[in-house]
Amino acid sequence: KSLERARLRAENKEYQENLKNLVEQRTRELTEKNVALKSLNRRLEQIVEITKLLSLCNNLNQFSEMLLNQLAYQMNAEGGSFYLIEKNQLRLVAAIDSGHAQKTIPLPLNEKSIFQEVINSKKPILIRDEKQLSGFHASGWEGYTNSSVLVFPMTNESGKTKALITLHSKTQPPFIEQD
Repeated sequence: KSLERARLRAENKEYQENLKNLVEQRTRELTEKNVALKSLNRRLEQIVEITKLLSLCNNLNQFSEMLLNQLAYQMNAEGGSFYLIEKNQLRLVAAIDSGHAQKTIPLPLNEKSIFQEVINSKKPILIRDEKQLSGFHASGWEGYTNSSVLVFPMTNESGKTKALITLHSKTQPPFIEQD
């Protein structure tokens, strides 16, 4: 009987140790998730404030420049552009880094271009490493400080893509899904 009790005590001690380790691990995971949620909440609060400021803009140039700069600030991007989609071209309305974005890009675009994919899908594209693109043509610009890129569509009420916003050169790459 005493051997049985000793075995049960040892099993109980091992079980308690495993349980303690599991609780510590879950506590660490919850703490990490809580930190991430607080960060996301701060970013969402900032977006609400930005939205209020954007509603006060009087014209497209002012709106696009403010939106582009605020997005770049929120996502730690050093470069980006805002293109308006017109009948025969994409027209640059605002840019953070001069010399990067072409003033106009003729339409139609190459079907394998990132811009065309965003226009067609009406969904943002996150590229962690432009050098490892598969299925798309890279822009070819040599001035990126890193190869992480985000491209967002702006759609109208009927769902048609009317503008594109690009962000690149994140200070701590790459861009992530949260961006």
